[in-house]
Amino acid sequence: MTGVPDPIDSSTTLLTVHSDLAEKIGLATVAPSAEAFASEHITNYHIVASLEPSAGDKIIGVLGSAAVRGILLVIFLQALYIAFSSPGHGRRRGDRGGGAGDAAGRAAAHRLRAVV
Repeated sequence: MTGVPDPIDSSTTLLTVHSDLAEKIGLATVAPSAEAFASEHITNYHIVASLEPSAGDKIIGVLGSAAVRGILLVIFLQALYIAFSSPGHGRRRGDRGGGAGDAAGRAAAHRLRAVV
């Protein structure tokens, strides 16, 4: 027979018979596909769910790609560099500054010193 190894089982290998070889050597009959079997034997046959990727899955796939991750990593590293290279965005220590919030801050500090 064509497509059948001779011998089928040797002393050095494990006997492995797939469906096409089993059909050729007479160990099995032709097995129908699951859809053909269902259409012949089941009268109320409905597809419940489809496992195809949705739009959200495609967006996550794009965001998880190496190119987008690389761009986001560069943006993060640049932001980190800028943050460390120019520290101190607030008031300097000891600077009175002035303004409406400054008077409230001084009053709160005075109350704290009175309690302590």
